[in-house]
Amino acid sequence: MMRLTADQRAIREMAREFARNEIAPIVNEYQRRRALPPDIVRRMGQQGLIGIMFPPEYGGAGGDLLSQALAVQEISKVDAGIGVTLLVQVLALYPILRHGTEEQKRRYLPPGLRGEIIGAIGMTEPDAGSDFASIQTRAVRDGRSYVIDGRKTFITNGPVADFVVLAARTLPAGGHRGISLFLVDKGTPGFSVARKLDKMGWHTSETGELLFEGCRVAEEQLLGEENRGFYYVMEDFNLERVFLAAQCVGIGEAAYEAARDYALARRQFGRPIAGFQAIRHQLVEMYAQVEQARLLLYQACAAWTDGDAVLAASMAKWVASEMVNRVTAQAVQIHGGYGYMTDYPVERYYRDARVYTIGGGTSEIQKEIMARRLGLVPAETRRD
Repeated sequence: MMRLTADQRAIREMAREFARNEIAPIVNEYQRRRALPPDIVRRMGQQGLIGIMFPPEYGGAGGDLLSQALAVQEISKVDAGIGVTLLVQVLALYPILRHGTEEQKRRYLPPGLRGEIIGAIGMTEPDAGSDFASIQTRAVRDGRSYVIDGRKTFITNGPVADFVVLAARTLPAGGHRGISLFLVDKGTPGFSVARKLDKMGWHTSETGELLFEGCRVAEEQLLGEENRGFYYVMEDFNLERVFLAAQCVGIGEAAYEAARDYALARRQFGRPIAGFQAIRHQLVEMYAQVEQARLLLYQACAAWTDGDAVLAASMAKWVASEMVNRVTAQAVQIHGGYGYMTDYPVERYYRDARVYTIGGGTSEIQKEIMARRLGLVPAETRRD
């Protein structure tokens, strides 16, 4: 296994302690409330968990992607909903770092890294999910501003966001070359949360539909170059896939450890159920599957550092998301009837796991990306 540096191990331990001390005691309460703990983002910011991979001049730690991924992993191991809130906060701030003006960076990055403002990413629409290039939200230039109309859905952090990195079409016939990004602040006239969405899992994460009706933003809120938003989003998508793989590793670890401990303690027919070959072989399979996903996560982080993470990120996300669905199902099975009860955390792990083969690009999309990168799609069958 890849050996972590001393700094990476220290960050992992810091995140683990934070999750154990700050999240674990309240997670059951906020699972029942189906709400994000109100101060948790600010506390993660104060702990330095948001800004690990951001430069010190904006309040970050100047660390690497793997360090940030390890923090996401450890938070998600205790609660996936708060873990996804953390990763979306990072994803909302990252394009500002990469493509924002200095004024935008100074306005959003320091308070965002401290967790004083919460970000969201407005990409998915009711009729545009995997086919991001088909979004219909429009931004029409009007003098020194843009007027935005459209609807976004499945937006993590949407109901609690102070700003949204919004994708809108600025060139109607431009396809993927006609999309731009905008920074839209909470309270901007014409921007509203249409509704909060109720989900199978991620109960501590706030997800919603966002509505834009004649929403006017100044041209200074354009992020990067006009009509270059698709390429910025693709960069953010690769980062998202790495973090989602990290979440899956964290949840997989938690499911394995819960099943292991239960199997060693639970007695049937006069002995611990781990004494039955069928059970301990399941545990071995679970452990190995988590480790496979971990190695691909580390490989994706290394590829990101080297400058081309498309193949590695898609592979890590695909393998890890399929793994977490299998491992959490095995954990429930080992627990038997107790695994179906909300008193045991494996029930939550199982519900939370289901989204990972869907969100951030489905397993089918990941395999298609990989096929293209591997040169497996004949030119005459390609649509692009």
